[in-house]
Amino acid sequence: MPLTKVKKAFVEQHRTQHYPKINAKHKLAMDRNENPLLPSKRVQDAIYQEFNQLSRYPENSGFKLRNALSERWDLNPDYFLIGNGSFEILSLLALVFLDQDSEVIVPEGTFIWHKRFSQFNGAKVINVPLNQNFQIHLSHIVDAITPQTKIIWLTNPFNPTGTILKKQDLLNFCSKVSSDIIIAIDEAYIEFANLKSEATSKQFVIDFPNVILLRTFSKFYRLAALRIGYAVAQPELIQTILPYRIPPNHNRLGAVAAIESLHDKTSQKETFSYIKNEKEYLITELEALDFKVIQSETNFLFISLEKHPSDFIEKLAEEVIFKDGQFFGFPNYFRITIGNTEQNRELIRLIKKIINY
Repeated sequence: MPLTKVKKAFVEQHRTQHYPKINAKHKLAMDRNENPLLPSKRVQDAIYQEFNQLSRYPENSGFKLRNALSERWDLNPDYFLIGNGSFEILSLLALVFLDQDSEVIVPEGTFIWHKRFSQFNGAKVINVPLNQNFQIHLSHIVDAITPQTKIIWLTNPFNPTGTILKKQDLLNFCSKVSSDIIIAIDEAYIEFANLKSEATSKQFVIDFPNVILLRTFSKFYRLAALRIGYAVAQPELIQTILPYRIPPNHNRLGAVAAIESLHDKTSQKETFSYIKNEKEYLITELEALDFKVIQSETNFLFISLEKHPSDFIEKLAEEVIFKDGQFFGFPNYFRITIGNTEQNRELIRLIKKIINY
């Protein structure tokens, strides 16, 4: 099919993609910010018990999962929208609110699909540089707002740097933004920063009818393969988006696993502690090797190359799969997912080998 048959917004963003021909299993995979821990036995048992229902579609609205989230957040179930990962909800927001006359604002280096979904729907993307601490520069975002601004995409904690905004700073920012502009706050990694993050975050959706929070069970809750996520917003905003999803937009196994994961406090504490300890190990080791590591509130690290040779990235890429900072617009950095204990020690061994330490 020639590109002339594809709609204009897609043609402008078209990038030829090829299926990979090289099996990279031998490499150390530390690029996708997955949780290194398996789902707990409690969650696995819940999945197994659902196998005898696999011939039936899930209930369309995610009623049971929304009720579990309602209990967790102390909000009415109507505040929640279940998605095929939070990824689907990103695409729905762009589909519903954007067109060729729209603008969106994103922080420099943000999750690329905030940009792409916007561009696929014809919107112009305005990039705002981070501040000197690699944090979202909220005051500069306010300055970038125009009459055409329809969505402000934020990620908190920020991907790829791992930095986090203070609650009061973010509340002050939201109060300065017109209520007819959607503020989408992607909180994919928030649980790594705060085990009780719901109590902190829900004030945003209570106070502001234009704020929508995006959450996933892929990262902290260890369920990446099951593709389950959700949005939190005032019911009127949820109902604006709801008619445009494809029902059912989640699967039975993902829903029961998500519900059990919300109830499994032991597993949550284990993840929080494990990632914290492994992160401290990596930071200590990397800093001893003269790498500068940006303070991270997530399960990944953003690392400066300023004191290391220019061929370091190429050599590391021979052994490890990671995210080169050029992908985000930061060519002198790279991002590494915090893996399991064995992976993290192997990473440090390989880095020492590369720099002849």
